[in-house]
Amino acid sequence: MARESGVFQFPANFEVEKAAPLDARQACGLLSDMYVLPYQFKGMIVSVTDESQADDNGTYVCINPAQPGDTSADVDWEKLGGGTSPTYATSFNGPHSLGEDRNPSDALGSVTVDTDLAYQGGEYIIVSRVVSPGSYDIAQVTSYNSSTGVITWNNISQTDNYSGSEDWNINLTGVPGTDGYSAKYDTVFNAAHGTDESRSPNESLGSLTIETGLSYIGGEYITVSPVVSPENIQTARVTTYDASTGVITFEHISHTGSQSYSGNEDWRLNLSGAPGAQGDQGFQGFQGDKGDQGFQGFQGDQGDMGQGVIGGDEDSPYDSDSTLFPEDDPDSEEIPNGTFFIGSEGTTWVFMDESWSEVGSIVGPPGPITLAGDEDDPNDASGLPAPETLTDGQMYIGSEGTTWIWDAINEEWSEVGNIGGSTGPAGPQGSPGANGTTLTQWSEDSNGNILPSSNESYDIGSASYKVRHLYLSDSSLYVGNSWVKADGDKIVMPAVRSVKLNIESDSIPNEVDGTVGDWEIQAGATDLFLIDNLTGRKYKFNLTEIED
Repeated sequence: MARESGVFQFPANFEVEKAAPLDARQACGLLSDMYVLPYQFKGMIVSVTDESQADDNGTYVCINPAQPGDTSADVDWEKLGGGTSPTYATSFNGPHSLGEDRNPSDALGSVTVDTDLAYQGGEYIIVSRVVSPGSYDIAQVTSYNSSTGVITWNNISQTDNYSGSEDWNINLTGVPGTDGYSAKYDTVFNAAHGTDESRSPNESLGSLTIETGLSYIGGEYITVSPVVSPENIQTARVTTYDASTGVITFEHISHTGSQSYSGNEDWRLNLSGAPGAQGDQGFQGFQGDKGDQGFQGFQGDQGDMGQGVIGGDEDSPYDSDSTLFPEDDPDSEEIPNGTFFIGSEGTTWVFMDESWSEVGSIVGPPGPITLAGDEDDPNDASGLPAPETLTDGQMYIGSEGTTWIWDAINEEWSEVGNIGGSTGPAGPQGSPGANGTTLTQWSEDSNGNILPSSNESYDIGSASYKVRHLYLSDSSLYVGNSWVKADGDKIVMPAVRSVKLNIESDSIPNEVDGTVGDWEIQAGATDLFLIDNLTGRKYKFNLTEIED
């Protein structure tokens, strides 16, 4: 809207040497005067100075002005700077020693001051004597409870070693400066540590002791990395450091790599900047070239045929061309007894004693597949086939055992209950088995030995029915009044006067000249003798001693 031309009335103060604002409306005594000021505008600043309540005095800004000539409109003003300033200054009366930490675990314990102060952990305070403010502590707040007034701190430095029970002042102070020398942070320690570990008394590895006299203070960021592999970096934030003992505590923030690194070795600890914000996701790299096809491995040997089921292209194994038959022989001895053959029309055969026997048909037409899902109700389940592919009567077993049947006419599932019934009653006692044959000429004594009923009267096996193997341990085998036993890989016999080895071949010719004979070998004290039992002639072996 274009401004009208002419002469306008406006408030102004051009009085000479008058201590007043240029615009007389910028100051008024009472709030009621402010609400009726002429020519108000949004954003107008006015100072109220003469209210009886000091809190009502101050600077106000106009939020909703009245239009010129409109005295009935609601006018809104808002006081600027209406918040309260944080309060830190406080005091306490009691024992204290300059240089002492004040925590529940320390000798003097925590301190109780005013409630509703603005202290928070990590801020620095000055604790000074009321009667001698030049004697003070610089400390760092570890905790403050605004509802109870309980405050704890760790000492950083002090002016002297004074202690006494008196009035003490506490107030906020700045971060302590250095003592006129270069700050030192870089240090190395040897201990067990991991790049994902926080270090404080209540952590698994506890606090850490490093070099004394360093410049660390709570809230600073550090890096911790193994000396031998500095690429494994931990970023952490210092919570406390005692320059006199070297005890440092810190809380873990992050580490490089997808896995943490740990070891009992040399570690480097140094000051670091605060971690920056995470950068944007980088572009995905290009797809690499496909590698060459690897060499195909050698064909392994075919394993032995196991007992199982063979399927063929004919209904009879004798007509089948199945390659599972070794050498195309359905009666091969290589087929294990008990192997089944399922014919092309469902007839079942079983292989026993080198031949196939038909046992009938055990294969019926294929039925619908029973479905199972991740929900008990198929209407809530995921991954089921489309309704048009389901078969009428097809079953669904829910995740809690409930059974459903598909109704193809109405195209819906019908619940039929839970198919998992309780265990039925025990069956009747079976009839006793047939009695076995009792041995009448053999018995078992109390030591488990099997004994014949009379001496030298019964045999084990016969000329027609021989025992295939006789398995004995290292114990003796008694023959007559003598015995033979095993001793490792040797055969041992008892000490006798002589050892006879009869070689009789009356009916079996030898392989050299085709004749037969009857010979006997006997052992002497220093010689071996050979006797021809057909002629009575005696011979002695020529023995040659072998030197060790």
